[in-house]
Amino acid sequence: MSGRFEDRLSELKALPVLEPRQELEPAVLAAMSRAAATRQSRSYGRYLARVAALVMAIGAGALLALWTTDYQEPAPSAPVAEEAEPTYFELVQQTAQLEELLALMPAPRRAMRAGTASTIVGLEDRIALIDVVLESSDAAEPEYREALMRDRVEIMNALVNVRYAQSRAFVF
Repeated sequence: MSGRFEDRLSELKALPVLEPRQELEPAVLAAMSRAAATRQSRSYGRYLARVAALVMAIGAGALLALWTTDYQEPAPSAPVAEEAEPTYFELVQQTAQLEELLALMPAPRRAMRAGTASTIVGLEDRIALIDVVLESSDAAEPEYREALMRDRVEIMNALVNVRYAQSRAFVF
């Protein structure tokens, strides 16, 4: 410590201790409690006013919506034709289009997050596994081959989305 600080400290310690006057203490405490009560009642009142304003705004909005909306009977709807599931040939075409899209994308970056890299590798492994099963004689049944090809299209779509998201075009 510097000598100057010690000198100042000793001067401060030498000052007499001042006690508040006894006759002022009750008045100060009463004023402090009144101020605290006033702050509490004001904040509670503000809270109630805000809640009341919010309820009124919601009610007014609901009434306005009811008054401005003309009620109409819903028209009987015609039966909706279900979309036909794509055939095996259409699934093969979708796979070819997705492979072309992957080939057109820029090469993956050398440095990428581990989670992204593991996702890409996992998707590519699943596609390779489906390709092996499709080439084997185990997938002779047309329904099984179509289900495998449908899975391949979904996985290829996911791979395109992941690769697109991590491509150089979206580096910030």
